[in-house]
Amino acid sequence: MLLRTRVITMVMASCLLLTGGLYYAGLLRQRIVTTRYADLILESTRTLMDQSLSHLVERLRLRADRAGDLSGRLAVAVAKGDRAAIQRLGQTLAADLAGMGGQNRVEVQDGDGTILFTTVEATFPEPMMDDIARQQALRSGSPISGIETDGQFGAMATLLVPLAGPDGNMAGSLTLATNIAQVLPLFTRGDVAGAFIETIEGKLQAGTDPGLWTELTAAGVPPDRQAFETRTVGDRTFMLAAVPLQDRAGQTVGRLLSVTDASRGYEIERLTEQIVLMLVAATLVALLWLLNNFMRRAFTPLGEAIDVLNALAQGNTAIQFERPAGNDEVGRIVRTVGVFRETLDALDAVRERRERQRQRQEQFIRQEMTALAGMLAEGARAELLNDLAEIEAEADRQPASAGANAGDGGGDALGMMAPAFRKMSLRVREQHQKLSHLVAELREALMTKTQFISLQQELEIARKIQASILPGLPLQHGGTEVAGAMVPAKEIGGDFYDYFLLPDGRLGVAVADVSGKGVPAAFFMAISRTLLRATAGFTTSPSRCVAQVNDLLAAENPELMFVTLFYGIFNPATGRFDYCNAGHNPPLLVKAGGTVSTLPGSGDMALAVMEDMEYHDRHLVLDPGDTLFLFTDGVTEAFDMAGTIFGDARLLVGAPVIAALSNSEVPMHIVSMVNDFAGGAPQADDITCVALRFKVGDAA
Repeated sequence: MLLRTRVITMVMASCLLLTGGLYYAGLLRQRIVTTRYADLILESTRTLMDQSLSHLVERLRLRADRAGDLSGRLAVAVAKGDRAAIQRLGQTLAADLAGMGGQNRVEVQDGDGTILFTTVEATFPEPMMDDIARQQALRSGSPISGIETDGQFGAMATLLVPLAGPDGNMAGSLTLATNIAQVLPLFTRGDVAGAFIETIEGKLQAGTDPGLWTELTAAGVPPDRQAFETRTVGDRTFMLAAVPLQDRAGQTVGRLLSVTDASRGYEIERLTEQIVLMLVAATLVALLWLLNNFMRRAFTPLGEAIDVLNALAQGNTAIQFERPAGNDEVGRIVRTVGVFRETLDALDAVRERRERQRQRQEQFIRQEMTALAGMLAEGARAELLNDLAEIEAEADRQPASAGANAGDGGGDALGMMAPAFRKMSLRVREQHQKLSHLVAELREALMTKTQFISLQQELEIARKIQASILPGLPLQHGGTEVAGAMVPAKEIGGDFYDYFLLPDGRLGVAVADVSGKGVPAAFFMAISRTLLRATAGFTTSPSRCVAQVNDLLAAENPELMFVTLFYGIFNPATGRFDYCNAGHNPPLLVKAGGTVSTLPGSGDMALAVMEDMEYHDRHLVLDPGDTLFLFTDGVTEAFDMAGTIFGDARLLVGAPVIAALSNSEVPMHIVSMVNDFAGGAPQADDITCVALRFKVGDAA
């Protein structure tokens, strides 16, 4: 095989391998991006579905709370077995629930589970919730919510409220349900072509575009349970995201499908891929043609020169050939062969030309070495120029060799360039190693930056989730208003506050501070808040509730974290406030006239330190207009730019203004007061505030 053919083959093979590698890398990258996009779409769909269902249950809860007097009369009717009254009151509740829109259901049961009233037209209607859930609600006296399946309307958001009779015992239950199909319009925004709710049997329960559902099911069964896939229907391409709907027991009762029309994006992607492949193919063909022509023209003079050399080897000096005008490597080889032929009879002239050529080469090498030294770092450049000067001086001092030809001059300066080249090679290699080390450090820094950006995005998602579990709006109940605010020092905080209604009509309020910062503190905070919420509904004493939460936290605490907690229960009917302080900052009592005092502590230890600890209750009676201000040490332990601490004294001086503000303004007013004091200094700890006001004239 000719050298020209081998060169063309190697170049084309390299191009094909490079093109194939780039194409394969593009496919891998596209697969990774598609997988990440699918995970993001599924997570967004799940989050939006959970928020929508929580909103539906909250609307049912608000309906039940608004019909408080009606529910009381219904409880009396259930206790007496007055079916006529139950029928009349149930129809009134159904009419009120109809205001939510969609399909709704109202159901009343007695203590034994017998259905006394239902809006379902059936001879033997099935209850919305099973007997286990109903008995649990009757024992705890707390509502139970979740997704349940109705034979007529499919999956429904359901709320079961226990009904307390005149004697205080649970006489029965009231169940309110609404079809979750109401959330579908929330999923039809932007490029979303349709949203559907499917039963567990695979039938369509509700959808925004039944025609689209027919086309999709005709093309094949939609994805199972939770999945993401693309599907082509005719000339349109859709992205399907399926999220399962689960009831309280974790059983799948249906699923939500969000369908996005991605036809235009996929068409552009396919067209772009075709254009790129065509351009690559055209480029390879053009390169092969140009390379073949170039190699053929370049190697023709070389073949003629080889023929001349063969003739000269046989003693034929009369051969003639045309010398090429090009100045590339082949042209120089051919011209050198011609010069060799012409100078066989003129050796002295060749020697003279060789000497002049050698001198020019020496000068050129010196110039090139000097120029190359200028590309090195300052220290290496100075050392290399010094080496070159020493070598040249040494060459000038050496006498001519015994075998030197006349006119060769003094020392062999060209030969002395070899040590200079070796030293220059060492200098360049050292510089290359330094640059490689710098490039590696830069690449590692870029990877660290990318990981940091990803971590920041995950922390921002965690911050939003943490903020969503805290009470968002002030709570008003029985002439009492509670409001709170939290400003975390980092992306996510370890403080939390909470306020909620208890089954007996009293109001629970809490503020806590978890040891440590960041993600571990945020997780421990979520666990503590969940345990407090779960325990508060079953205890009437703050100290017993705190003791149970302490035992649960201390039992499984390998990281030895702890949490300080202030938990109190306020009775709007009497103004009595019972509380337990587990190692937390004592709250402030701001009287209506502006007088400020600190609540006495109960002398108890922080939670999660040790099991079986004893906690104690304290109490006081609030007068109308009094305000309780709860806070964490992020308020009193804030620092300004000079390192001065905010302190308890400064809080006591600024607290009287609380009496003149509306209760909802109090938390952010204190936060602003702390920020003004800090004057731009970094926030060292989470700032959490809660204000509870027993309003003037509303106690009755």
